[in-house]
Amino acid sequence: MLSQLIGQMLSDTKQGKPARRKLNGGLHITIVARSVSYTLILSRDREYPSPKEWETVLKHWPYKTEPTTPARLIDNDRRMALKADIPTARATQGQMF
Repeated sequence: MLSQLIGQMLSDTKQGKPARRKLNGGLHITIVARSVSYTLILSRDREYPSPKEWETVLKHWPYKTEPTTPARLIDNDRRMALKADIPTARATQGQMF
């Protein structure tokens, strides 16, 4: 289910707009497409998402990613977020050769 959701969100970013979803439990996932990466943002009102939630989202990413340590942010004085850039599959393949 989460794998399908993330795959759909990545597809949605091809239209040039951020993809945003709110999951049960209040976790917000935002994905923004960049030229060689995606910016992944996990956020929640009034508390940071847990490291386990970050790991779970990356575990369900549609291709293998390197472990990434996100930055901690506070947005609009209430939403707390974890944010990092995830290389695209093409950029990841380019690093292998």
